[in-house]
Amino acid sequence: IVYEVQNKTTKNVCACKVLSKNKVSDDFIEEKEILLMADHPSIVKMYDLYQDPKFYYIVMEECTGGELFDKIIEKIQSGKMFTEKDAARLFKQVMECIAYCHDKKIVHRDLKPSNIMVCSNGYLKLIDFGNTEVKGFNLFSGALQYLHDNFETLHKYWSLGIN
Repeated sequence: IVYEVQNKTTKNVCACKVLSKNKVSDDFIEEKEILLMADHPSIVKMYDLYQDPKFYYIVMEECTGGELFDKIIEKIQSGKMFTEKDAARLFKQVMECIAYCHDKKIVHRDLKPSNIMVCSNGYLKLIDFGNTEVKGFNLFSGALQYLHDNFETLHKYWSLGIN
């Protein structure tokens, strides 16, 4: 569950993700570490972490525009589509974020429109690093017959453009 919260001193509005300690795995520790060290404009910023006997409270940057998935559905339902220029701008942001992650040996492993938030200014923020690996790129999963011929050089980005 994510709540909108406000710092009593600074009046800054943030998001607070609440996680039950009973449901948290070791992945949470890695996600926390990744969010603390990640420094990219397209990765949601984690400001603080609190805990009590039952819950963790992750205070992070608020993204008020909703999920990219919802924006795509809204466009489809309204009979409109993203222009090629808009799609290219959004795709470029995602690609730059993924390139940053891969340079840091971070493999997100759950990249999808519902894990990309839209900020009020229209910029994108990658969220949910709970399924992430910080090992490198030896994490192949999938069918060999669908690999691109140049998989060794393209594997970082190949699936982003395929639907």
